Amino acid sequence: MTADLSTALPSDAALEVRLARPCSLAEVAELSELARQLAAVGRARIALQVAQYAVDGAERGNDATLRVQGLRARARAQGELAEYTAVVRSLLEAQSLNREAGDSKQELLILSTLGVAYGKLGGRAEAIASHEAALALAAQYAPEFESECYGNLGLTLVNCERATEALVYMRQALTLAERGQDEMNKLRARMNLNAVRAAAAEMRLRRGEETAAREELHAVLADCEVVLGDCRAAHADAFIPPVIQHIGIVHKCLGDFAIARARFGYVTAMARQRGWKRLEMDVLLHVGAIDSQAGAFAVAEEALTRALGYYEAAHYQTSILEAHLELAKLYERKGAFDRAYAAMKKHYQIRLEMAASEEQLRVQVHAWREEYDVLQRQADAAQQAAATLAGENAVLAARNRSLDHEARHDPLTGLANRRYGDAYVEQQFKLQGARNRVLALAILDIDHFKAINDRYSHITGDMVLRQAAALLRGACRDSDLAVRFGGDEFLLVFPNTTAAQAEAICERLRTRFSTGSWGALGQGLRVTVTIGVADSRGAQSPLDLLRAADARLYQAKDARSNRVA
Repeated sequence: MTADLSTALPSDAALEVRLARPCSLAEVAELSELARQLAAVGRARIALQVAQYAVDGAERGNDATLRVQGLRARARAQGELAEYTAVVRSLLEAQSLNREAGDSKQELLILSTLGVAYGKLGGRAEAIASHEAALALAAQYAPEFESECYGNLGLTLVNCERATEALVYMRQALTLAERGQDEMNKLRARMNLNAVRAAAAEMRLRRGEETAAREELHAVLADCEVVLGDCRAAHADAFIPPVIQHIGIVHKCLGDFAIARARFGYVTAMARQRGWKRLEMDVLLHVGAIDSQAGAFAVAEEALTRALGYYEAAHYQTSILEAHLELAKLYERKGAFDRAYAAMKKHYQIRLEMAASEEQLRVQVHAWREEYDVLQRQADAAQQAAATLAGENAVLAARNRSLDHEARHDPLTGLANRRYGDAYVEQQFKLQGARNRVLALAILDIDHFKAINDRYSHITGDMVLRQAAALLRGACRDSDLAVRFGGDEFLLVFPNTTAAQAEAICERLRTRFSTGSWGALGQGLRVTVTIGVADSRGAQSPLDLLRAADARLYQAKDARSNRVA
């Protein structure tokens, strides 16, 4: 993390304004990433709100993939708030959603974070199993995450007091990190390896392996100083306090209490500045241990008790164990043997409870998994039912459209039928009159159509009618309507058009008929039309207008065919 990330993020006030409006599906991925960044800089409360906002947006948009991203961001914020039971629930829900998508990369990220959460809750077997499953997926599908998965497994093992195994995994994590190009990843792997080395050396000290342990601690101290310099050079500001903490721990183990205090003081100030409560309490535990060894029992007890209270509230089981152990040592040093015995008894009692709670956790996790899987199956079934219903509705709508089309259109020519044409003329007569506009009609009759049927057959007559309909559609504007009025008669409706304007359109149409190529339908076949045109000026009703156009048609036919009147 770079130094300027926190200053580049929106303020809480700006975020509250944003959260007050609905979240679109397009914003979910951006908001999930923003929540992760906020959590990373210690703004966990607002991060949790942003993450939940993203989850809700993805759920409304019915996008499972984006919902998984939002749930992972929510888990990150919950982890920063030490709400590890909530972390597990968020991740199990994400895992259930992701199962159908089959995204192996998302699965390994979920498993890796689950492993950390299980470890914090004392579920050591579950934690190790999750990390191992994540590592297997990383090796197969996402090698870029292998280093992180090895590191997480190593840290969990050292918390389980399996330091020798942890070192193997941490060294493998560093080897993989150094093969890549990510400098931050390399620094993280070096920092974590040194932390595990220091923890392993401290365990050797407790076992009485003084010489080998001190030799290893000096080597770790030298490596930590190098890593610290590299972190400063790379502006990896978020790594600097933990590295200095490790340096303080090593000095404490070596008995260099003054140097250790100075290092811990710096880390405490940085942790308070950034709101990293966990780091502050971890340092306080070490400071309390130093005060205890120095004989400052009252100060040490206050520090250790305060740290213990924080760990108990956060359910950090491994840290609770360590705090009780340090309190037992303190009481033994000051001669309060009853209290020392009580603290040690509590230490071992918690160990037994952790063993029992692991089984309880496995049962609870199984129940949660089943709950989310049932909910997901129900959601899938509902979605399938909705899709089926939508399909049935689409078929029904298409059928209704087909029936509606059939009710409005002539089956032979595809033009509007007489029933729809009459209704359309009535509608347009009122509309054009209300707008003080003119409506024109033209009635078109195919000349000598009976003779065409008699000479060429009714089948040829039908083909003439279909080709005539095509010519009518080609002559009509978007606002016009062509209607098969009956038999060989057609009606043309021209809104906002005078009789003179309609006559010009019809004249062009008449010419297309008379000059058209009809020979393909019958040898020597020629088709002409006669058209009567009238407009609504002076007409009192649609029927008056139709009668006027019909009268013009018969006038034209009486004079001669193949003309427009």
